[in-house]
Amino acid sequence: MRGTPWVASLSWVLGACGGGAAPEVAHPLRVAPDATASAHAVTSGSAAPEPHAPPLADVPGACLTPAVTERLHGCGPTRARATGSAPGGRHKVGPVFTAAPPPPATNVAPASPAADACERQAALTRSVLARTSGNEAGVMAALEAQLDAYRQFAATSHDPVRTERCASETAGLVLETAIGWHLEAIGTGAVRGTAEPATMARAGTLYERVLASFEPAAFARLQFPRLAQGDWPTRAKISYARADLLYFAKDWERCGPAFDAVVTIDSTGPFAAEAAYASVLCHQAVYQLSRLDRATKGELLRDERRRTSADFAPRPLTAAAEGMLAAFGRYLCAVEPAPNDPAAVEAYAEVGFGRARSYFEAQHWEEAAIGFRDVALEGAGSEAGVFAAQLYLESLHVLATRVGPARPACLDAMRADLPPLMALYCEGAAGRDNGEACLVFRRVAEDLARTPRE
Repeated sequence: MRGTPWVASLSWVLGACGGGAAPEVAHPLRVAPDATASAHAVTSGSAAPEPHAPPLADVPGACLTPAVTERLHGCGPTRARATGSAPGGRHKVGPVFTAAPPPPATNVAPASPAADACERQAALTRSVLARTSGNEAGVMAALEAQLDAYRQFAATSHDPVRTERCASETAGLVLETAIGWHLEAIGTGAVRGTAEPATMARAGTLYERVLASFEPAAFARLQFPRLAQGDWPTRAKISYARADLLYFAKDWERCGPAFDAVVTIDSTGPFAAEAAYASVLCHQAVYQLSRLDRATKGELLRDERRRTSADFAPRPLTAAAEGMLAAFGRYLCAVEPAPNDPAAVEAYAEVGFGRARSYFEAQHWEEAAIGFRDVALEGAGSEAGVFAAQLYLESLHVLATRVGPARPACLDAMRADLPPLMALYCEGAAGRDNGEACLVFRRVAEDLARTPRE
């Protein structure tokens, strides 16, 4: 195999790191996210498919070990998955609620002497909101007092009807205010938001207060008569709104876990797929900010012929890298792309490619090979597919020849997978589009044919 261009230099793979002229995948996950494109998700009520597995037989021999393969493919217990897509690879910040009507500014009914403490506090809170709506700090204090009144009343009341009425009134007052501040900050339609950090922080705090104050069973009984029933909040919707504010504020460290919480609350709900994708973008932004400069890294990798097997050893993963890889895995497990939705299929392939590429750059060759193989064999219709095929072969080559102990069985894996890869990418119209890659594939096949089997 000595002397061929793809063996002599890694430059065809490492173009993004400063060397070579490799074609770049137009990969949205390599760019810090912004708020420019849409994402959609719909619920799938079907049971979960079995854990993901490649469509071909297991890779021959001891090239890719079963434990690593299962770790990357395993999604835990059988679970339902959401179907969805994220066209353009960006998360679009947007309201998940419509604007709530403002509380009445006049004619606040005085509390009856016989009314309970929570109802009296609610009347007082409504009055404060009407009189001091421009004073956010004063409004926050009134709502905190209302939440305290609810907690005390719920702990002492023996009347379930009044307790639920108090809960609904309290949650409604807090959420209506949070929704108003949320929309004021990010804007709606043609109306530009203020992007005021203090307003966003207070809206997020109110969302958190509601999630902490009402357990799922209690929340399910809440009534929101001042909101259209189709817009009634759910715990998943509130959690998503909180994460959306953090994304809008570019608080990458907090928005990833916040979007993860949405998937935890309802893994098949209407926000699950988009939340999982947005989590990937948040975690990736943290990683992008923490990683080594690409140009410097390129200098380290450019002359690979002088590198020893120790130079190809896996690098430790930083906390940011581990967080990003975990987000990739959550998305791949939580989302099932609809086969008739090209945008969903493309987004799924891009996330798979992003995970494999992250392992590749950290020199975790086996994990990279498994991830690239999945994308190459199952995402042939995606933009990332042919690049995944190339990087899959490169990862196997490193495992077979450059790391210690070497894994010659990976050459057999290459022999096994080259024919289906060439059938996918080098026949018919695909062959015309992938001319350079197919030339590489043919040279690799010729080298393998001349290399003795071990």
